[in-house]
Amino acid sequence: MKSTNKPKDTPKGGKSSDTYSDKELFRNMIQGQYQPSFDIPGMDDTKQLVTSRDLQYRYRDMCTVSVSTVADVLQELGYEFTFVNGTPYWVLYDRIE
Repeated sequence: MKSTNKPKDTPKGGKSSDTYSDKELFRNMIQGQYQPSFDIPGMDDTKQLVTSRDLQYRYRDMCTVSVSTVADVLQELGYEFTFVNGTPYWVLYDRIE
């Protein structure tokens, strides 16, 4: 199923080959903002622990993805998770340019 998310220069109701599915759009946003690991010691301030539901909520205005889709995308991209008090959290690192 294709999303209704279109590039800004596409007229309302217009069709574009640049239209992404919500899963693809979510994947692109995650890849642009986070990275799965960080090799510089002492840079823990870039580390975030986030649940799938938190990410679903964070990106709700840009795409509609289920919690299981969030988990699938992060697993496909190689992100790791850890448990805190029995709750799984994804380990994300802010992308530093």
